[in-house]
Amino acid sequence: MRSLNERMKARGQGGFTLIELLVVIAILAILGGAAVIGIGSMRDNAKNQTCKTEKATIETALEARDVDKNVVGSSDIANATADGYLKKVTAGDWNIAHAANTGYTVTPSAGGKYAGVACS
Repeated sequence: MRSLNERMKARGQGGFTLIELLVVIAILAILGGAAVIGIGSMRDNAKNQTCKTEKATIETALEARDVDKNVVGSSDIANATADGYLKKVTAGDWNIAHAANTGYTVTPSAGGKYAGVACS
């Protein structure tokens, strides 16, 4: 019985050509590049969503503390954390403003972990 290699050579099928291998490598490189671009975009979207969620959590916690303590506009991250309304929030990451008609406005600070993130 003849081996597989001998049968392929008899039919003129000696294996892959250099061009075929280069085409496969080029396709894999294109797919890899697309994956890297997609992962970078997903990371940015995740950071934006995390910022929005943390911002909403802080606003809600500050308003809840105001209601529970019967004060208006005097809450800050330190007070809300000390009273148990917030956990693991760094005060330096956020700017807080209060207006009587709109409530709290929380924005990322320039030097915080969400600096440069579209957090709205």
